[in-house]
Amino acid sequence: MVVGSSRDDHLIISFGEILINLIMMVLSVSLVEAVEFKKAPRGNLTDDSIDISCLSGCSIGKLSNDAFGHMLTTILRENDVSKDGVTFIVGVCTTLAFVTLHLYDKHKFMFYHNPSIDMLLKPIEMDLNYIYIEKVFHYGYISLVTTQSGSTHLKVMKVANEVGVQHSYDPNLRLLPLWPSAADIN
Repeated sequence: MVVGSSRDDHLIISFGEILINLIMMVLSVSLVEAVEFKKAPRGNLTDDSIDISCLSGCSIGKLSNDAFGHMLTTILRENDVSKDGVTFIVGVCTTLAFVTLHLYDKHKFMFYHNPSIDMLLKPIEMDLNYIYIEKVFHYGYISLVTTQSGSTHLKVMKVANEVGVQHSYDPNLRLLPLWPSAADIN
């Protein structure tokens, strides 16, 4: 998913995952013991896109045509992040992340995303004309996890380099459970 704001004076384009966190409402219990969850739009690119929408940008990419995909679209639109250029895809889910909360320990995440919409973006589906009007290309690492979305990510990065767009990287790296091992990261 590539997202940014809806203004005409584009500055920033973001590339990466957009998902739903299902956050446990009770501290320090396991997912098995949890009985209540709160849904929250998340993903580095969701948070970043909402934050940078005041700086202007644009929106291209794919979302799942499920209830969560439409919920994410509504939340982005309410925060002045455009859905222009977004395609809804049937038959593929929005990534869900179940989050356990612990008082004295790090939060733990369990992802349901195999496959999910953010893993299936193809280079041929990208309207790279957006890159030519941007000043900054902002991205994270999760879209590099799978071969298909990773090759798309690398293609967009290459075009951004060729036209002189600055890069901005979100270094919020979680090795497990997303990457099989640290050795797989280049």
